[in-house]
This record gives sequence, C-alpha cells and structure tokens, in this order.
Amino acid sequence: MRKALRNILIFGLTSAAVAVCAGPDAMALGFGDISGKWCGNVGSYIFKPRTLTVIFYSDKSRRDYKVDSYQYTDGEVTITWRRDTEALSTKFGEFSADRRAMAQIQNDVGPRREFRRCS
Repeated sequence: MRKALRNILIFGLTSAAVAVCAGPDAMALGFGDISGKWCGNVGSYIFKPRTLTVIFYSDKSRRDYKVDSYQYTDGEVTITWRRDTEALSTKFGEFSADRRAMAQIQNDVGPRREFRRCS
C-alpha cells in the first residue's frame, strides 16, 4: 500500500512539474486567446464567434466576413471564413506567452502580419 501511494505521489508530482516547465505555450489555444480586437500596422481585426471584421486604417473601410469555423492547436488558430461564397482559411500563430501578441501566418490569402491586443 505504501509503495502504491508513493508511486501515485511521484507520478502526480512529475506530471505537475512537466506542466509547469512546459509553460503556457504548450497548452492548446482556444477562442478566448483570439477573441476581441487586435491592432496591426495596416488595420485591425475583430474576432467574434461568427464574424471576422477587418478595418483598414488607410480609408477607414470596414469589411465583415462570415466565420465558418475556428480550429485550435497548441500554437495556431486556423479560421475558415467566407468572402462572398468563397471559403478561405487564415492561420494565426506565434502567440506571445501572455497572449497579447500574435502573427497572421503568410499564405495565398494574405501576407504575414503582426498584431497586438488593442488597448
């Protein structure tokens, strides 16, 4: 019985140590990590459960896109959205440890862009 308790205690402490050493970047991202308003160099993005709003600074134009889905991994969020009837995907990653900075990953839809949470 003592040996079993000791093994359980050692396993629990080892698991806790691994989780602490891995830090916040090892935890899967979720909607709370990307929701809200993000500011970049050329515009801002507002992420809502069903809508992605893009506001361009140059002419203050606003575009609202329907969001089909969000997929989350340990380091990236992939958003599938619609421009008219065309389904497109954009990935966001490189999240800072405090989740206040991220980057849009370059793809066929757009360039790499850095964002920070708007104050």
